[in-house]
Amino acid sequence: MGLKAHGGDDVLDEFLPEQIFAIRRGKTQPMRRLMAAVLRDAIGCFQRHLHDSTHRGQRLFRDAERWIMAENDVTPLRFSDVCDLLGLEADYLRSRLLEWQEREIAALL
Repeated sequence: MGLKAHGGDDVLDEFLPEQIFAIRRGKTQPMRRLMAAVLRDAIGCFQRHLHDSTHRGQRLFRDAERWIMAENDVTPLRFSDVCDLLGLEADYLRSRLLEWQEREIAALL
């Protein structure tokens, strides 16, 4: 199950499912599964609720966007830490999500 961009262009193909959902065996497996689930949910909310006009949808989008885009966050579960644990480049993933967002917004104009 991969995350798909609404505009037909699969922005995150190089990350999904091979990297984000490939869980290594060992002591960190439960933590990796949790991190992958958190990341999958955040990206899903970011993509699904970009154009959502409901209060709930807008809140889900803003929360996901805030977490993904925060670079100096001091929370215990930072986007960059999740990406590091999963072997992903946080800045690259952010830039791809922003590119996807720009294309989605431009498609409505």
